[in-house]
Amino acid sequence: MQDLTSTQLQSFSTSQISGFSATELGYLTSTQFTFLTTSQIGAITTTQIKGLTTAQFSAITTLQMQGVSTTQLGSLASTQLNNISTTTIGAISTVQITGFTNTQVGQMSSTFLNAIATTSVGSLTTTELDGLTSGQLTALNLTQFQSLTTVQIASLTATQVKGFNTTDLAVLTTVQLQGLTSSALGALASSQLQALSTTVVANITTVQLDGLTSGQLGQLTTTQFAVLTTSQLGSLTSTQVKGITTQEFGVLTTLQLSGFTSSSLSGL
Repeated sequence: MQDLTSTQLQSFSTSQISGFSATELGYLTSTQFTFLTTSQIGAITTTQIKGLTTAQFSAITTLQMQGVSTTQLGSLASTQLNNISTTTIGAISTVQITGFTNTQVGQMSSTFLNAIATTSVGSLTTTELDGLTSGQLTALNLTQFQSLTTVQIASLTATQVKGFNTTDLAVLTTVQLQGLTSSALGALASSQLQALSTTVVANITTVQLDGLTSGQLGQLTTTQFAVLTTSQLGSLTSTQVKGITTQEFGVLTTLQLSGFTSSSLSGL
């Protein structure tokens, strides 16, 4: 197999390609592997894929990636997956990205994740996202984070959102905010909460606010606390109100103070 030229390799029909054994295809050098056309790449079976080497996956080109099916991508081992070049990873389409299993997603290196095109990140299914760890979410770059949809964010667990870095949360939009569950919001560390813009803080729903602990409320900056609406303040429980600091109370207007219920203030 290693004596075959590019012309000879490209002369094989797709049926001939799929007829080779996994071992035979695995004998091709990484250079020979790059000679295969997109049609030939697409003809490789999932059984044959198991015989391909990491060197071959390192060599696969962006053009060849166009011939890879979602089924083929879903059959890749983690070692094969993580040996694809970052340039080729960036060529994975919005359709192809949906072919991975949540197990595979959980095995993706930070380098792999960081190389996925932003449009493709926004196309990851909620099942795939279920495989991500909090550490992997930290690896997403700013533009990738901004491409996450409300549905995707809503699918993340309280444990996963702990992986959001403060730089990402600083650009969280009010639309994305709608995807955060109360439990997810309640899992954020003080540094994460303090990274939220005042626009986002002012748009947190009363249902979402229910997830914040008294300690978290006391960790909001005075600038953030000053934008809370009467409706938001009126939804706080007496337990939550106990966490409000004197500095936070000090920035509230008389209108905002009127939002508190008598029962919530009774424990002060």
